[in-house]
Amino acid sequence: MPIALIALCNAALGLMVAWLCDAELRASPRGPWQSAGARALIAHELLVVAPMTGWWLWRAPDWCASYWFNATRAPSLVLAAVVLLVALAAVAGFALGARVTTAHRGEWTPRAAGALAALGLAGVAIARARFSVVTSYVHFRGGLGPTPGERVSSPWWAALALLVWALAAAALATGLRSRTRALTLRNRG
Repeated sequence: MPIALIALCNAALGLMVAWLCDAELRASPRGPWQSAGARALIAHELLVVAPMTGWWLWRAPDWCASYWFNATRAPSLVLAAVVLLVALAAVAGFALGARVTTAHRGEWTPRAAGALAALGLAGVAIARARFSVVTSYVHFRGGLGPTPGERVSSPWWAALALLVWALAAAALATGLRSRTRALTLRNRG
């Protein structure tokens, strides 16, 4: 679920970025991928989300997979593909949001972003027992608990990393909103 939660939050972020730069998307004759919002979102995914997701998968792969399968046995290429897919969720959200926003139905995008974020938070609430301790797949599925030599920690470090993601997303949104307002004022004047 943590990886699914990040993917849902990224898709919601992509939708919100498209909504925040709606004036630029509507006014620009270029495609949405040349917009400042797309460039900022891709930079955010490359500099914040991909390293953070990779770190989580390296640090606690079974926890990231919510103990559904033994992620420690997954090949490195599969884990790299997961990092890429998580980052691409934001790009897909932006593409969908840009299409909807330029079709003059921009009020839909923040609702969809809120629904995705709420779905992710509901998943965390439902599966909170899976997140309360970081251990291995074998111990979680077997009900054995951690062995004395195994390092078990609470997911506070994950909450801190999620806070960093949220702060970076807020900075991205604030910058894009001020840019959009300046563009709107310039077009009116």
